[in-house]
Amino acid sequence: MLSKTSVVDLVTKNDHAGTYELVLVVDGPDWLLADCHPLLQDKLNNYLCYIIDGQMQKEYPDASVDRVEILIQSDHTPPQPTATFIARLITAAENHGVRVRYSPL
Repeated sequence: MLSKTSVVDLVTKNDHAGTYELVLVVDGPDWLLADCHPLLQDKLNNYLCYIIDGQMQKEYPDASVDRVEILIQSDHTPPQPTATFIARLITAAENHGVRVRYSPL
């Protein structure tokens, strides 16, 4: 849920690969909010802080930055300006060593 920027929506672990996914869920109507971009940026920043500042490792001791991915998922395709914005956010996150990708539900 995009409006709950301080909440990590879902954490999953792939035991076989030893990796974690932090899932950021965006409800379709959220793409149309006037403040969609700032909300998405705030939420992604909070996910990055959770990973980089060590909070995630406190809760999941075997997690490390290079074994974590943020997955943005939605049941609707974002409008083109938002898709472009997501691409910029992905690049910014990867500059901090965190892989981010978008995947439709």
